[in-house]
Amino acid sequence: MSPLTHKIYINTLILIVLVTTAWLIYIGYDYYSMPLEERFYHPGHADLKPSGPYGHGLGIIGTLLILTGVFGYMARKRFRALSHLGSLKYWLEFHIFLCVLGPVMVLFHTSFKFGGIVSISFWSMVAVVASGVLGRFIYLQIPRTIQGRELSLGEIKDMMEGLGNSISESVQHVPLQTLKEEIIKNNLSAEKSLGFVQRYINEYKAKNKFKERLKAENISSPDIKTIMKLVSEELTIGRRVETLHTMQKYFRYWHVAHLPFCHYHACHHDYSRGGNHCFRIYLDFLKTDMESFIIYFITFFVSTLIIWVYVKKMKKLSDSNSKKIEKAKEEGAYEPVSLYPYIDEDNCIKSGACVIACPEKEIIGIRNGRATLINASRCIGHGACFHACPVEAIALKIGTEKRGVDLPHVSQNFETNVKGIFIAGELGGMGLIKNSVEQGKQAVENIFASVEKNHGATYDLVIIGAGPAGISASLQAKKLGLKAITLEQDTLGGTVYNFPRAKIVMTSPMDLPGYGKVKLFQTSKTELLKLWNAVLTSNDIKIQENQKVELIGKEDSNFSITTLRGDTFKTNRILLAIGRRGSPRKLNVDGEKLEKVYYKLLEPERYQGKDILVVGGGDSAIESALLLADENKVTLTYRSEKFNRLKPLNSQKINQAIDDKKILVLYSSNVLKIEEAQVVLQLDDLSEKTLKNDFVFIFAGGELPTQFLEKSGIQISKRFNYTMKSHK
Repeated sequence: MSPLTHKIYINTLILIVLVTTAWLIYIGYDYYSMPLEERFYHPGHADLKPSGPYGHGLGIIGTLLILTGVFGYMARKRFRALSHLGSLKYWLEFHIFLCVLGPVMVLFHTSFKFGGIVSISFWSMVAVVASGVLGRFIYLQIPRTIQGRELSLGEIKDMMEGLGNSISESVQHVPLQTLKEEIIKNNLSAEKSLGFVQRYINEYKAKNKFKERLKAENISSPDIKTIMKLVSEELTIGRRVETLHTMQKYFRYWHVAHLPFCHYHACHHDYSRGGNHCFRIYLDFLKTDMESFIIYFITFFVSTLIIWVYVKKMKKLSDSNSKKIEKAKEEGAYEPVSLYPYIDEDNCIKSGACVIACPEKEIIGIRNGRATLINASRCIGHGACFHACPVEAIALKIGTEKRGVDLPHVSQNFETNVKGIFIAGELGGMGLIKNSVEQGKQAVENIFASVEKNHGATYDLVIIGAGPAGISASLQAKKLGLKAITLEQDTLGGTVYNFPRAKIVMTSPMDLPGYGKVKLFQTSKTELLKLWNAVLTSNDIKIQENQKVELIGKEDSNFSITTLRGDTFKTNRILLAIGRRGSPRKLNVDGEKLEKVYYKLLEPERYQGKDILVVGGGDSAIESALLLADENKVTLTYRSEKFNRLKPLNSQKINQAIDDKKILVLYSSNVLKIEEAQVVLQLDDLSEKTLKNDFVFIFAGGELPTQFLEKSGIQISKRFNYTMKSHK
């Protein structure tokens, strides 16, 4: 290979690496730069995720490039029969090319999220690449032929003498050698003790002085260019001669250090895929000399040390999570009560992505090398773990093997057993604002594809419910050009509207149709409702409030919807986006119909200096009691002996309020009757306790609107361990 061809070859390899890296960044930057819990909503998630066709392909190609680069170069060095396939120098350069491009592709395959045993493989790969770059620099400091053979000291001196003669012959009428020694060598002779960078700076300054003297001698520009090129080559060779023995020694040390890194990375990567590279290393070890023995000993020592530290760290984490699980069982927080992640332990690779992505924290942890549930009852259905898992080992389920949950029959496209009626949001089992918004949008996309042409009804779609799912569905229907109307039995916001005014709403970033990405994590009810009003107004959508649907009737392929106000709406398709709590659960005690009894707290600031009883032990009851406690005398009655399944922050706050005596909590108690000025409670010893009382707030949960659904023909059944969402 000629010098020009070799230069083109090297530049081509460099260009391939740079262009590939730039292309990978260009097509995936907005995805890779997103937080884990938001990536699912990126349009390219299905392809770019590690298990997607594009992401997985990068991992496979990157791994093949690394293995080809490592074992191809090793084979060329070991087997003389391959010597006719090209110079070892070119093989080394191609080895470097493959072992740089491969890790780049693997890095993008991971989508920049890695943990657990995967992280060891990744960082060992980084160490190999870094040591390779260092070795390449040392390699270049040792003078070689174009074929890569290391030159002897005698050959180097002959080359320097030839360059000196070439310089003198370039312009014979000027004593260049004397001039060069006067300016350059004298300037550099006293600088040998200087640092590496400073020597380059001084050399640059000396060459500039020499160039100025050449101009003063009236030498032509082409000759100056030729002379300066020859001088630069001579200085480079001279510098390398000065450091020849040092660099040869460094290169030897580097090779001893680089080989263990390569073997360890290949061994660990192969082990994670079930290969036998480590066994082959052992066979080679039996045939080693003393030097190789030292190399393999270093490999074994480094590998063992890293694995020992890693295993010790994982055992400590596993023991800690085991204690948390035992504590969760004692507190009744281990069993799930709503939507929760189901982890397939056979597929889990312990990347830890699910643990990192979970906004609630300590719902999932790593134990015995696998992800596991810790405080399942505190899960509120974010689903971030479902989207973050790189190997799709997580499904979202509702109900356990022992405890079932009543759910309407809904297909994968959100359609019920009644053709033309769809369900999205909390009613179908998917709570949380972000999930409801996503389902509302997806349901309308399916409805759009199913709406009949020339159906003859007034509307293509009637959306019942203006909560998160209903609002998202209304926006998506507008975007798709459907003729739709939205009916709400109360006021815009649905369940969110019934939150106390000062309640902090926990949500996640979401994509609202016709508006775009909304990044919310902790916001107030007022701010959330203000946002929704603004979005609906900007899209010219009006919600029909105080329109409670009483009856859904079938008319051929269309539907007739009748409200309590007597209004009738004809439509081809229906989307039920109502909550699971069709009506609040009653205590069924005397006095419950008094005007001082409420089932929701909207404006806590209206109550001051009152005796208030809060009934319930869930998050809604706790949050309402805390909001009322500052300005009122609050008593909280709960039928169980302790609080279960509270959000961590609520648990912390209620315990602090009890310690500060701001709230009186009566465990194992029940309301017997409610009177105008007092309430009567039954305590755990069956004795009665009478409390002065102005208001009663009951938070005993809600009842599924079973009667309404069954009257519409929708089937409801109790689901045990039912999969709501999976990757399959």
